[in-house]
Amino acid sequence: MEIEIENRLDAMIPCLERVEAYLKQQGVELENRLPIGLCLEEILINTIRYGYPKGRTGKIHIALHASREALHLEITDDAVPFNPLEASASNAQTPLAERPIGGLGIPLLQHFCDEIRYAHLAQGNRITLKKYLGTAHGN
Repeated sequence: MEIEIENRLDAMIPCLERVEAYLKQQGVELENRLPIGLCLEEILINTIRYGYPKGRTGKIHIALHASREALHLEITDDAVPFNPLEASASNAQTPLAERPIGGLGIPLLQHFCDEIRYAHLAQGNRITLKKYLGTAHGN
């Protein structure tokens, strides 16, 4: 399934509803649908809030594939370049009590997903998530 939305927070809800419906139709259990929806919501909120200079419009493309073995989620945008994996690595060394509010999105993704990749594109960013389903991969 593929969805393209504008970089507006109000565009997220219909997108998340479509993702939930798709995963349910594919027979993905609730225990796997909820985390992948939460991860997508986290990425979309941060991309929309911080990835575009004020007033700049843009597009965010979501591609989701569910198989019996795994969920593959790819989010591509035309926002300013930002590698959240690098930002998270530097923040991980700071004690939790000393960290600024926020900054827990990548640890959340790392908790729920088995693979996270980032790629800087000529016109934006791509984040790819993979979540294995079942017990074959320790889940």
